[in-house]
Amino acid sequence: MSTSMGRKIHSKLADSLCRRCHFCKEDVEKLLVIYTHLTTIHKRLDRSIFRDVLHNNFDMTDDILMDRVFRAFDKDNDGVLNEEEFVFGLSVFLLGNLEEKVSYCFKVHVRARVLDCFKVHVLQTVLKYTTSTTTDIFSERKCSSF
Repeated sequence: MSTSMGRKIHSKLADSLCRRCHFCKEDVEKLLVIYTHLTTIHKRLDRSIFRDVLHNNFDMTDDILMDRVFRAFDKDNDGVLNEEEFVFGLSVFLLGNLEEKVSYCFKVHVRARVLDCFKVHVLQTVLKYTTSTTTDIFSERKCSSF
């Protein structure tokens, strides 16, 4: 496939994805380039490659947590992330609103059959692994309505 053909395909896919996620088209195109690079080298974006991405880019070191994050991203449970799963997962992980991030945290823990996941632990996870700079939204008064 020629480079211009690849760019056209990425551009169309980016148009489609940016309408349904928190990223702008330019960011989606960059993520698709990263995805293509990862899958060109490794043939597919499986759990072990994704764990490397999480470790190298987000300083995650907890193997169990990285596996749970992968399962939360892998919507069709096929053990491989496609372009949409990669972009949508990062969209919520990096730019999601509070409701999306809390829902994401519950998916990470409940899918792993961790039923004793308390709201404090979930909120700590949101704070630790997201880029949000507003901590006042997690005040005790607002959390008590959870």
